[in-house]
Amino acid sequence: MPEGAARTPLHVLVAEDSEDDATLLVRELRRNGYDPTWERVEDPESMRAALSRSTWDIVMSDSSMPHFGARAALDILKQTGLDSPFVIVSGTIGEEAAVEAMRAGAGDFILKDKLARLAPVVDRELRESKMRAASRRTEEERARLEEQLRQSQKMEAVGRLAGGVAHDFNNVLSVILSYGEMIIGDLKPGDPIRADVEEVRKAARRAADLTRQLLMFSRQQVIEPKVLDLNEVLTSMDKMLQRILGADVDLVSVPAKGLGRVRVDPSGVEQVILNLVVNARDAMPTGGQLTMETANVVLDQQYARDHLGVKPGPHVMLAVTDTGVGMDRVTQARIFEPFFTTKDKGKGTGLGLSTVFGIVQQSGGSIWVYSELGKGTTFKVYLPEVDAAVDVSQSSTGQRMLRGSETILLVEDDEQVRVVARGILQRSGYRVIDAGNAAEALLHSEQHSGPIHLLLSDVVMPQMSGPDLAKRLATARPDMKVLCMSGYTDDTIVRHGVLGSQVMYLQKPITPESLTLKVREVLDEHNEGTRLPGSTKRNAVGGDVLPLSGEPFRTQVHFTEGRTRVRILVIDDDVKVQSVVKRAAEAAGFEVIQAFDGTPGLTLATAERFDLILLDINMPAMDGRDVLRRLKENSTTTDIPVLVYSGRNSQHDRVVALELGAADHVDKPFARLPHWDRRGPKPEGPVTRWTAVLRACHSSAASLGRRRFLGFRCPSHPRTHAFRSPVLMQPTQRG
Repeated sequence: MPEGAARTPLHVLVAEDSEDDATLLVRELRRNGYDPTWERVEDPESMRAALSRSTWDIVMSDSSMPHFGARAALDILKQTGLDSPFVIVSGTIGEEAAVEAMRAGAGDFILKDKLARLAPVVDRELRESKMRAASRRTEEERARLEEQLRQSQKMEAVGRLAGGVAHDFNNVLSVILSYGEMIIGDLKPGDPIRADVEEVRKAARRAADLTRQLLMFSRQQVIEPKVLDLNEVLTSMDKMLQRILGADVDLVSVPAKGLGRVRVDPSGVEQVILNLVVNARDAMPTGGQLTMETANVVLDQQYARDHLGVKPGPHVMLAVTDTGVGMDRVTQARIFEPFFTTKDKGKGTGLGLSTVFGIVQQSGGSIWVYSELGKGTTFKVYLPEVDAAVDVSQSSTGQRMLRGSETILLVEDDEQVRVVARGILQRSGYRVIDAGNAAEALLHSEQHSGPIHLLLSDVVMPQMSGPDLAKRLATARPDMKVLCMSGYTDDTIVRHGVLGSQVMYLQKPITPESLTLKVREVLDEHNEGTRLPGSTKRNAVGGDVLPLSGEPFRTQVHFTEGRTRVRILVIDDDVKVQSVVKRAAEAAGFEVIQAFDGTPGLTLATAERFDLILLDINMPAMDGRDVLRRLKENSTTTDIPVLVYSGRNSQHDRVVALELGAADHVDKPFARLPHWDRRGPKPEGPVTRWTAVLRACHSSAASLGRRRFLGFRCPSHPRTHAFRSPVLMQPTQRG
């Protein structure tokens, strides 16, 4: 080795009964650039002691010694679980013994008269050892991430189950709680039945609390996030926490200066703190110390990679540490599962920490636990920091009157819930028009000549959701306010367009107090916050301005029907086709209403006014030809143009549809159809034929400046068909 070159440190354990032979090995290593730190052992006891005292880069052993040999030394190394390279250095080892030793795990064997091989063998063994260590770390990391993923998937599956159970349970609890409170309200204070009903109500409220905890765990509880300072939250809860902990537990607060802000639901974060404190108190049955600490932290990319679901960036940390009994790894792996508890039967529901987990996850944060048996436990909650000022809470201006005389359209598909809600509202003085589905609600609205002040609708219903119903009614009743209610959870109501909009929302289970308070709150609002987008105000001449398409026109036509866009009803059982048609028509500026079967389609067509109906001729429940026949036989819908389509590319379907009164027939797929108008086909754009047809009709009507029918020659059929729109023509006109 050249003079002055840096040497490689090497920690060597030598199993050798000869001091001179061991010195020769070390000298050879030093000659080849190593700086060995070494120890010699010559019996099993001293080897075990050396392995327990230190970590060795490599182990070298003579094949045969008075007290033990290379094979025994290799077995001792394996028993420790260490993966240090093992090399046999011997003067008298036979080939069969060497091969057997290498099969058992030895890296190589070297004859003492061939020590020139020692350095290359050590180089190779150290290199392979590093590769094995890197591979082992990779496998351990993969196993850890797989375990986190399995845990996450298990929690997600249980959460979905919990959310579904909670929805059905909320409807049942709405009935029990509401009737219970109404019965109590009718009973005199001394009535002997009153106490029994009170017990029923208490049990239902406990069940409602359990349902709410299930929703929190499943991250499906409806939340109202606000910008908060966690230090202020802890300060406001200090006295309550002291009472919960008792005199034998010292509460120590370590608030950070200049703590960042977080956007969380106030009641949710208080629930997190409360549950963690209660859990810590139960872990310290003989007293101890509880430390609550806040800090600003930055979670880097490495931390995010090591912890599944964590997003890197600035966070606010809340740490809750106790000096209690601690937990083993098996318990730590299950603590966030719902209904898992280490407490005695009857002393806990097993929902405390699962609720914490759900709230933190729903708030965009993460929670991690570290615990040692006999030493205590630390929970660390990380919430994303936000750059915003703390929200100022609005103080109540006093108790409102819960009664009223307004007219409410109640739409609820669960009969029991609908009956109890109707009873609550009628007892409070309201006039209630109730419907079991959206079609009934549309019909009631059409037939009711007076004002409807409030639509109270369930969110998720068959055929049409509550928000979609509200949008439908908003065109004819722009001043009607909207209140949606649901026993489903926020993922569902987000998909149905409630959260994120300005629609007021009431979470089931409902009670007389919660329902009347919310109804009164919505009715007393003077801003536009309780109306869905889509309701419009009348213009100066008493009508609404109807945009005829997505393109600008020189002439705009004023109408008095109270509608703001051309409306198309699509009747098709295929969800994908519905989606394609909806996107194409809405892109052209039209309003699209959907029905997924012939029966609801007919109900909608007769209950509302449409400018065009698109109809699939092949549907399983009711054939499109039957739907078309009934539309043309009904005096209300006979003048609405119906464009029929089919995927069978059948000339027979086309002829039958036209003979039954269809305005046109086209074949799927729609994407192959050119965009065309009265002047002929245009190659650009995948806009469907009926959208272009209706646009051309309205464009011509607008340019004529008066209501009339339009004769139109259809390229798919030699006949000329009259396209009639009830918005643009008098119903009695004929072509």
